[in-house]
Amino acid sequence: LKFAFAGSRGSRRCHVATFSRPAHGWLWSVRGRAMAAATAKDSLSLAHVEFCNCAEHGLQWDGTLVTRVSDEAQRLGVKPGWKIQSIDNQPVSNGNDVWMRMQEAKWQWRSCHVSFVTNTAVVRAERAAARTAAIQAEEERLAKLAFEGSHDKVHVSQFNEEFEFQGYIDRPEDRAITLEQLHRVMNWSKDKCHRWRDTASFHESNTSGMRLNMDIMNMYHLHHWLVMPATEDKSCAFVELLTNQRQHTTWCVFHWWGELLVDLLHCIECQAATRALPKDAGWWLAAFAIRPHHPPDDILDPTKGRVNRAIVASQHSVMLMLDSRTDEPGPTTAVGRLWCLYELAMLADTPNVNLDVAACFGPKAAFIMRGFNEEEEDKERDANGSGYKAKWDRERNFPLNIIEQTLEVRVQAGQASANADRGRLLNVFAGRDLHLQPVEENENYIRVNHQLRSLFAQTLWRRVMASTANDSHTQRVQLRISEILRGDIWRTHLDISLAYCVPTAPEEKLALMVKSFPPHLKELKLDLKGLDIMDDNMKELAAGLPRELDQLHVDLSFNAQITNFGVTMFVNALPAKLKNLVLGLRQTAVSRDFMDQRDNLEGLRERIIHEAQKGSMCIVTNICPSPDRRVVSQTNRMKL
Repeated sequence: LKFAFAGSRGSRRCHVATFSRPAHGWLWSVRGRAMAAATAKDSLSLAHVEFCNCAEHGLQWDGTLVTRVSDEAQRLGVKPGWKIQSIDNQPVSNGNDVWMRMQEAKWQWRSCHVSFVTNTAVVRAERAAARTAAIQAEEERLAKLAFEGSHDKVHVSQFNEEFEFQGYIDRPEDRAITLEQLHRVMNWSKDKCHRWRDTASFHESNTSGMRLNMDIMNMYHLHHWLVMPATEDKSCAFVELLTNQRQHTTWCVFHWWGELLVDLLHCIECQAATRALPKDAGWWLAAFAIRPHHPPDDILDPTKGRVNRAIVASQHSVMLMLDSRTDEPGPTTAVGRLWCLYELAMLADTPNVNLDVAACFGPKAAFIMRGFNEEEEDKERDANGSGYKAKWDRERNFPLNIIEQTLEVRVQAGQASANADRGRLLNVFAGRDLHLQPVEENENYIRVNHQLRSLFAQTLWRRVMASTANDSHTQRVQLRISEILRGDIWRTHLDISLAYCVPTAPEEKLALMVKSFPPHLKELKLDLKGLDIMDDNMKELAAGLPRELDQLHVDLSFNAQITNFGVTMFVNALPAKLKNLVLGLRQTAVSRDFMDQRDNLEGLRERIIHEAQKGSMCIVTNICPSPDRRVVSQTNRMKL
């Protein structure tokens, strides 16, 4: 029987009494000091010590390192510098574990067994390794903390190391960015943006206060964290941190800065691949091409502003990026932003605009362009109609709902990040002094709205009209795009195509096209190849042409049912003011005499008069029975 009891008053010892019954009777023995036993292992030099008085153990420690000994620990031979390995065969990893184990033995009024590592060299090595690991962990923790602002010293050192100033490029139109350089900016931002956060208020941004990553980062974020601070020291454009060589503008990109950067990259990649652009092709992005610490000049004089100069340098080649979201602020945010509309309005009166429209759906972008790309041209050259089919297959996934909302642009409802910018831009559209209070309605707004809608309608025309009008949505969009073109009374030139759009009767497509002509057109180019047009449709087509038309180019190739009679009816119904006519008549039933005069209006008229002198045109209809007892009719035209 073994139990413990307290010693005399003032004593620091814990007395252990043991009762045993040997062969010669009861034996009383008192052990007045703690029992200690130490064993050592070769690897760690472990010492196992039993503490009988846990209340007065005399150990002091830092973590698991013994820093000072007294009382029982000193009597048992424990040395400072040893490491506490385990207590009662339970491993300990920190000072709290040691305290809890010792307290547990004290509360239970029992002894405890402590194992020490006595090899101080091993202990010091472990401590050094732990200290190094702690320092590294702290550095990693600090590296994950968000920067306080865009001028944080660590942040500044990071972008200064990656983007060194290369030299000034004088003209803004020569500050386009290549796809390779854009990839470099995106990849660097992806690695560093985990310490950036959205500094906008919750009224301005749905991600306000959040850590940034590439799934939510937009141009506003990149401009705040990278473009502005990186260009401040040299007061330069960001492109001047990438190169000191002039990079010609191949395409201008108009987009809302709130679009995801990854979507912007996908759209540019899609355009580069679709158009097979060269490696050195340059995209003019205002965020990278403009020196942000210089005052803007575009509003003061749009014709001499940086955006207009870039448009001219690109030969009026523009890519408009639309977003694919259906929640607020809407699927076509770009055309709801005044800066985008202001830039697009510069194209409204330009005859040879090359406008591409792109939108991103996840990792894939949809892309609409006027005309063919190189691959489609090759297919059309090899087989008639195959290029148009390839174009339709490429563009058919562009949603009609985005097209429909794009066509409803209204500048007076446009938004801007700064109220002052909104007022000045509205005054520019209205033709008023920039410092006046903007008005919500103005007759000039109506003109700009019509011209912008018409600009979009021309690019989106083929995608909409090539659709089969077998549902109300498609029919509504087709009618709307026709109304928009006809409503642009300021337009004097138009180039549209219905080639090989034959899912429905050709007369329906032609009737819708005729309704689309603006009333004051001077120049008109129509591509009507392979539309199954017949002679009877030719007169209706000519009768629907604007009366003020001066130049007309109509490609009627691969309409095998068109004859001299159809051409005659077409020419006789043309507007009186028409001066020049060019007809495409390949693979039609038109005679060689007419074919030779296809680009000479007067020559065609003379040929028609000459044909009329040979005789009168007669239509002969034969009605004959057939073996299945049905009447079969056959109609022919001939001269008498």
